[in-house]
Amino acid sequence: MALLRWKSTLRISSVHMMSSWKNTTSPCNWTGIMCGRRHRMPWPVVTNISLPAAGIHGQLGELDFSSIPYLAYIDLSDNSLNGPIPSNISSLLALQHLELQLNQLTGRIPDEIGELRSLTTLSLSFNNLTGHIPASLGNLTMVTTFFVHQNMISSFIPKEIGMLANLQSLNLSNNTLIGEIPITLANLTNLATLQLYGNELSGPIPQKLCTLTKMQYLSLSSNKLTGEIPACLSNLTKVEKLYLYQNQVTGSIPKEIGMLPNLQLLSLGNNTLNGEIPTTLSNLTNLATLYLWGNELSGPIPQKLCMLTKIQYLELNSNKLTSEIPACLSNLTKMNELYLDQNQITGSIPKEIGMLANLQVLQLSNNTLSGEIPTALANLTNLATLKLYGNELSGPIPQKLCTLTKMQLLSLSKNKLTGEIPACLSNLTKVEKLYLYQNQVTGSIPKEIGMLPNLQLLGLGNNTLNGEIPTTLSNLTNLDTLSLWDNELSGHIPQKLCTLTKMQYLSLSSNKLTGEIPACLSNLTKMEKLYLYQNQVTGSIPKEIGMLPNLQVLQLSNNTLSGEISTALSNLTNLAILSLWGNELSGPIPQKLCMLTKIQYLDLSSNKLTSKIPACSLPREFENLTGIADLWLDNNSFSGHLPANVCMGGRLKTFMIGGNAFDGPIPRSLKTCTSLVKLSVYNNLLTGDISEHFGVYPHLKSVSLSYNRFFGQISPNWVASPQLEEMDFHKNMITGLLRLDHNNISGEIPAEFGNLKSLYKINLSFNQLSGYLPAQLGKLSNLGYLDVSRNNLSGPIPDELGDCIRLESLKINNNNIHGNLPGTIGNLKGLQIILDASNNKLDVIASGHHKPKLLSLLLPIVLVVVIVILATIIVITKLVHNKRKQQQSSSAITVARNMFSVWNFDGRLAFEDIISATENFDDKYIVGIGGYGKVYKAQLQGGNVVAVKKLHPVVEELDDETRLLCEMEVLSQIRHRSIVKLYGFCFHPNYNFLVYDHIQRESLYMTLENEELVKEFDWSKRVTLVKDVAQALSYLHHDCSPPIIHRDITSNNILLDTAFKAYVSDFGTARILKPDSSNWSALAGTYGYIAPELSFTCVVTEKCDVYSFGVVVLEVVMGKHPMELLRTLLSSEQQHTLVKEILDERPTAPTTTEEESIEILIKVAFSCLEASPHARPTMMEAYQTLIQQHSSSSCPIRFNEVTLEQLRNT
Repeated sequence: MALLRWKSTLRISSVHMMSSWKNTTSPCNWTGIMCGRRHRMPWPVVTNISLPAAGIHGQLGELDFSSIPYLAYIDLSDNSLNGPIPSNISSLLALQHLELQLNQLTGRIPDEIGELRSLTTLSLSFNNLTGHIPASLGNLTMVTTFFVHQNMISSFIPKEIGMLANLQSLNLSNNTLIGEIPITLANLTNLATLQLYGNELSGPIPQKLCTLTKMQYLSLSSNKLTGEIPACLSNLTKVEKLYLYQNQVTGSIPKEIGMLPNLQLLSLGNNTLNGEIPTTLSNLTNLATLYLWGNELSGPIPQKLCMLTKIQYLELNSNKLTSEIPACLSNLTKMNELYLDQNQITGSIPKEIGMLANLQVLQLSNNTLSGEIPTALANLTNLATLKLYGNELSGPIPQKLCTLTKMQLLSLSKNKLTGEIPACLSNLTKVEKLYLYQNQVTGSIPKEIGMLPNLQLLGLGNNTLNGEIPTTLSNLTNLDTLSLWDNELSGHIPQKLCTLTKMQYLSLSSNKLTGEIPACLSNLTKMEKLYLYQNQVTGSIPKEIGMLPNLQVLQLSNNTLSGEISTALSNLTNLAILSLWGNELSGPIPQKLCMLTKIQYLDLSSNKLTSKIPACSLPREFENLTGIADLWLDNNSFSGHLPANVCMGGRLKTFMIGGNAFDGPIPRSLKTCTSLVKLSVYNNLLTGDISEHFGVYPHLKSVSLSYNRFFGQISPNWVASPQLEEMDFHKNMITGLLRLDHNNISGEIPAEFGNLKSLYKINLSFNQLSGYLPAQLGKLSNLGYLDVSRNNLSGPIPDELGDCIRLESLKINNNNIHGNLPGTIGNLKGLQIILDASNNKLDVIASGHHKPKLLSLLLPIVLVVVIVILATIIVITKLVHNKRKQQQSSSAITVARNMFSVWNFDGRLAFEDIISATENFDDKYIVGIGGYGKVYKAQLQGGNVVAVKKLHPVVEELDDETRLLCEMEVLSQIRHRSIVKLYGFCFHPNYNFLVYDHIQRESLYMTLENEELVKEFDWSKRVTLVKDVAQALSYLHHDCSPPIIHRDITSNNILLDTAFKAYVSDFGTARILKPDSSNWSALAGTYGYIAPELSFTCVVTEKCDVYSFGVVVLEVVMGKHPMELLRTLLSSEQQHTLVKEILDERPTAPTTTEEESIEILIKVAFSCLEASPHARPTMMEAYQTLIQQHSSSSCPIRFNEVTLEQLRNT
């Protein structure tokens, strides 16, 4: 029988669910089966299968539908069915009800479903379905309910959906549907619910939707809809809930919205709506929820909103609302949550707010509210969250707030509050977070604070608190964050703080604490950040600090710590920031610090450290320090040579080693260290040719090479540092040229230039220099060329310039220099080529006996000027003749230099928004660094959070705008659920960047490195991740035209969200950088992931991605990069290695089903790692292998006994 055969293919979690399914009993008596009589049938036939949440694992395709043709009802929801929906389901012509939601179905929705013309309910939600919605579904004219949300459906909404005349509820949300909303939906005259949220739909909201007068629930949120809100939505008089949030809707809120008498919820947040809030909203007498947050609404809060007496949730935050808070809001007595934060509201907090008896959340932060906190707020007895931070509130903290015993979060920080902290705050026993930082609070910390049993965060920093830290804080056993920085606290760090074992963040910096660092801090094993800097702490650094396994930041600087740096710090394997500057530490830097492979910031400056910097002579150890970005060792007593590979990781931004006794050459890795921002090696004994030891530094802002033994000419490479603000080369033996023209350098010309006595050429033209020409320039006896033209220099020309006996060219034109041209200048015999002093305020003729010589100098200049004017007239005539042609050329150049396209926004607005959101690409917004550039997190004005990849400078390669636009068009059309969405791009003279969707969690690599997080990354999630990545790559290789080769598949380029869902990032960047990148491997991969054939060929193919994918799969299985395994693959020592020996041991042990999946992962990985590209599978084949149902062997080998060799050979 068909049902029994199907059962035999299933795995059922619930033992008793299908136990009644036996061939000895009638199917009509089986669990979940119903029978009925049909015309001309002498016996009952199966008509219903209802097994929701039955723990069924298997495939629907194993069921022979042709054997049960009378089925009218199928409910198999909330199981674990996988595989595709079989096309032969079309044989169930009597089927009326089909529920398959909450399974793991894959593949496309079969066209054949359109033949089930009796269907009234079709629910396919919460699966992994892909492809498009078949147009054949338009044949289901009896259907009333169609749900397919939370899948991976793509393409357009078919216009044929408009043929479903009886449809009442349509839910296509949370897919990747594109295009405009079809106007044929207006034909669905019975539609009461329309949910299209969470897609990528674009275009305006169709006016014709206004004809759907039976509509009760309309959700179009989280799309890319543009245009204005149609005023005709007022025709939908039955609508109760209207969601349009998180789109790109513009214009004002139509006053006609106030004509929807049944509206209970209106959500328009996170758009770009402007204008004032219409007073007609006061007509919505049934409104309970009003969300207008995250727009650009202006004007005052309308008084008439106070008439909405049923309102419970009012969110007007993140707008530009002004004026005062209406006191009449007290009429809204049912209000639960009130958000008015991040506006421009002024005035005081109305005491009438205290009449909102049901209020649980009150957020008024980040406005300009003034006055005292009203004591009437004490009447809000249900208040759980009160946020008033970021205003100008003054006066004391009201004692009456202590009566709010349901309070869980209290934030009064960033105001001007004075007085002492009320001891009665101890009454708030439910409070979890208490923020009072950045006020003017005085007095001591009340010991009663220690009576808050649920407190998790205490922020009292940046006040004027004094006295000792109360030991009662040790009673706060749930405390994970204690911030007391920047006060006047004194005394010792209490030993009792060591009992706070949940502590993760402890900041006691910038106080007057004394005594030693308690060794018992080692008990705080969850600690991630420890700040004790800028106190008066003495003694040595306790070796017990090395027992904090999760510590990421250790800041002990600016104290009086002594002794040597403890080698125990090398145990802090998660440490990213170590700052010990400004102490009295002595001795050498421990070799073992080289083991801190995650270190990014290391500051040991201004101590008494001696000896050599550890060369970390074991190369592999030092090469692990690839993440270091800031290294400060200045003002110690170091000697010897600098390590050669100090910039091995290519991330070094700050290198400060001045004030030591280093000798020898500059490290060779610095020449190619393009990430450098600050470089200081002053006051050492360093040697070498300055033109050979330094490269091009596009981000460099400050460089100091003074007081060393450098020689040679100043390289033109320094001109390629457009952000350079400060340069100091004095007290060396440097010769040659100095060109800093055409920058934005301001300030005065340093007198120290006079120390560069070998300098021949100085060009400072086209800047913003001011002040006088320094007389010290006269010391440059070798100077032959001086150009300071087109600045803002003033004052007289110093007589000392006449001492520059070799001067041949002097340009001082276009400044504000005044007075006489010194006679000493006229005496310079070499000055016969150029003397340009025009456009100043000079009295050109100097004292009498120099007049003939000056006239002889100036006469040729006048003749030259006349000739130039005549030549200019000829050129202008030529230009006018070719004007049209030049205009076209100019237009083309403008496009080439300023290509920008993001979300169809106005390019200028979007560009400025991104620059503003990242503060001109400030490093504090960096969330990742890749082979092509740095990735910044940017929160745009509308609230959208995006990832901005700022490419490394490749100006010479971004010269073909036609090709670039074509490439970007291809890349921006990629739509896949497991590929990071590319929103747009900018190719600009100063910035080249791509704009992607921002993924909340970190990369796969960082997840595997996080010892706590990786425990949540169980085997089920890992298997799913591998499948998702394989599907994404298969899509790039086989579903895109032309195919896209990723070229850099690594664990760093696979991002994970908070549910460990995988997203492939950094795809196609090489296509932008090189038009012929299929035959070019310079950017084709990351060491450890590169296919072996790239060592002898330059041809990059899809099979290179396949190899990299194989490496990533093993990395997922092993929990680390499989470097050693790859090196010994097929060797005798690995042939008999058991699979269980290489598994990551941090997650819980795999189940039997997961063990089978792990075997398949390893098999696929080995096949992808074949040495010959032709022997590797395609990504489509690899993906199919991963998702297909695998039958178990009749005599399977136990998982604990399976070897790598066995899996490789099967």
